[in-house]
Amino acid sequence: TSGLDIADGTVVLPREAPLSDRFQLARIATWRSSGAEYVYELTSTSVGQALSAGIKIEQIERFLRRISEDSVPAAALLRLRGWVERY
Repeated sequence: TSGLDIADGTVVLPREAPLSDRFQLARIATWRSSGAEYVYELTSTSVGQALSAGIKIEQIERFLRRISEDSVPAAALLRLRGWVERY
């Protein structure tokens, strides 16, 4: 299961996460570190780049819900939608 930190937009994938999840996450977030787990950060810039590449907010939300087993914090979704509105 991944984790999504409300405070700083951090998304953590376990080491055994499918390569496809890491690839998809790299399209919407910025890589921060690898080790026992893969750490990425959702930022307004990374989300803007995803939108520029034709990725829709609905796809981003669906992906985050799937990798977090439907436990994306409401505050994280609000922040994400705010970035999209400003984009």
